[in-house]
Amino acid sequence: MFALPLGVAIARSHAGEMETNVLLNTLRQVRNALLLLINAVLRTTPFAVVFLVAGAISTYNTSGSTIVSQGGFLILAFVTGVVSHTLLLMPFLFFLFTRANPYNYMKQLVPAYMYAFGCSSSMATLPVAVAVVHQTRQVSRSMAQLVMYLGTPVHMNAAGVYYPLMTIFLAAMSGANDKIGTPQLVVLFFVSLIGSMGTAPVPNAAIVMLMTVWKTVLPTTPLPSSFVYVVAGDFIFDRLSTMTNVHGNMFVTRILAQRYDDPVEAWSDETSEDARTPVPGV
Repeated sequence: MFALPLGVAIARSHAGEMETNVLLNTLRQVRNALLLLINAVLRTTPFAVVFLVAGAISTYNTSGSTIVSQGGFLILAFVTGVVSHTLLLMPFLFFLFTRANPYNYMKQLVPAYMYAFGCSSSMATLPVAVAVVHQTRQVSRSMAQLVMYLGTPVHMNAAGVYYPLMTIFLAAMSGANDKIGTPQLVVLFFVSLIGSMGTAPVPNAAIVMLMTVWKTVLPTTPLPSSFVYVVAGDFIFDRLSTMTNVHGNMFVTRILAQRYDDPVEAWSDETSEDARTPVPGV
């Protein structure tokens, strides 16, 4: 809420060209410096996670097989949740509103899924997702750009699975599951709902938000050492979450296009414009 008016004020504070706005250029340089620091931290994160997990495991009074089974159960539970949402719930809603085969549509979106899994960032996948949705010839370019650019920051489907699952898992592992009652579940529901609209669409953002969710649901209980399971599995969680979020945005875009767009006419207009454009050398 503060960034938008600040950006407008900075843009209007200079009468000349934007490139000569000293304050704007200074803020851009600060942003670039912070991005360099963040990238440096991300590059060293795998090494830190190894020592973090090793230290936590050494303090447990459980066997290695138990630790592996607990971590495997967490991954399996999350995979089951996102797969059910991606392959069952969203296709059902897709068919309900469009009366089209959702799985045929999904086949055309494979490049966006692969890119999302590789980069683990919904924002970085956005240009690829917009291009792929438009190339299906079922959504016009303007509709794809409008819905995808608005939906990426606020439409995080995977967060609705991630935050409740991880919170309950941490509570069970720390022996605090007796503190999870109806009031805590209600708070967890609304915090997860807000988190699905407020989590930054960048890598590893969910871990930071998860700590906030934990302190909101159980404010008097410290974050348990089993949090290392979540950190260790974030390589998988984050990529699957990105794919799920991108998948949801592309499906919602197609559903809205069914009601408010005319993709065939839009595609024909763009094709005819391309055909009228003279090709150099011809």
